[in-house]
Amino acid sequence: AVQYAVKLGADVTVFDITEDKREDALNMGAVKYVNVNNPSDLQNLDNTLNYIISTIPARYDLNMYMAMLKRDGEMAVLGLTPVNPVPSINILELLINGSKKIFGSAIGGIKETQEMLDYSVANNIYPEVEIIKAEPRAVEE
Repeated sequence: AVQYAVKLGADVTVFDITEDKREDALNMGAVKYVNVNNPSDLQNLDNTLNYIISTIPARYDLNMYMAMLKRDGEMAVLGLTPVNPVPSINILELLINGSKKIFGSAIGGIKETQEMLDYSVANNIYPEVEIIKAEPRAVEE
């Protein structure tokens, strides 16, 4: 997602829970990296983002991210969060702060997948790959 957004002209901010991916994110073209477990990284982010793509596979505070959206901002939730307890959104905040949109998306069909692959090749976007040995110790690290 970082590589696509950068190629499309976006100023990308990457969010994570550790410092582990900071260098990778910046190397892929992100202009900012936010460690959400570092309170100073979260300062002054409210009403600053036009679009958020969430691929978070764990429970998190949706309201924190919704507050970061500008008026008419959108958040696409692509990561499947745990269902117990179900994440919730403060509807009053959405109404008061107005015109923010949150939506989910399933994977695309064959046509969309082919378009993505064609765009990737045309724009030199390729996955970053790390090969690990298929043994329990390697997976646990």
